[in-house]
Amino acid sequence: MTMIERTMPVILAILALLLVPAMAGAQTTAVVDRIDILDYGLYTAAITGSVASPGTASGTSHTVSDVQFYRRTDRVPASVGTSFGVKFVVVGRPSGEIVELRTVLKIPPPGVRNPKTGNVYRETSITVQKVIGHDGSLTGYTLDEDWELVTGPWTLELWLGDRRMLSKTFTVYTP
Repeated sequence: MTMIERTMPVILAILALLLVPAMAGAQTTAVVDRIDILDYGLYTAAITGSVASPGTASGTSHTVSDVQFYRRTDRVPASVGTSFGVKFVVVGRPSGEIVELRTVLKIPPPGVRNPKTGNVYRETSITVQKVIGHDGSLTGYTLDEDWELVTGPWTLELWLGDRRMLSKTFTVYTP
């Protein structure tokens, strides 16, 4: 028996031991089955932070806390300060795993025109990280400025890669 033939089982055993942790890590890849809506409509919230978001009409997005839904409806009065959105849970495995979602907001014609930039938006998009099984997730929009008061159907969507996982349409109307 040659030296290579004698050492081959040892080399294979070492390789197997090295591959086990890598294979175990591969098994923790997140699987998202669906996104369930827990609540929707009009809400209030405390703004806890802001971040530059070039894909949005205002150029910023907010983090919020203390979200309180006060009216379950898909009709939204076109009034500065009105917030509407969806509370949801990402259903999948493993629980606690973080997944990256893209939030898309489709705005009705003619869109919103930011007077500071002159840009017109018919759609905005940001990427967010959400936790599988955490039922406090929110996607929403606040009509902060007069130039955002466009009536018609506004649609919030959540995407995982190229899969649309959630779609909810709200009708913004003149009260």
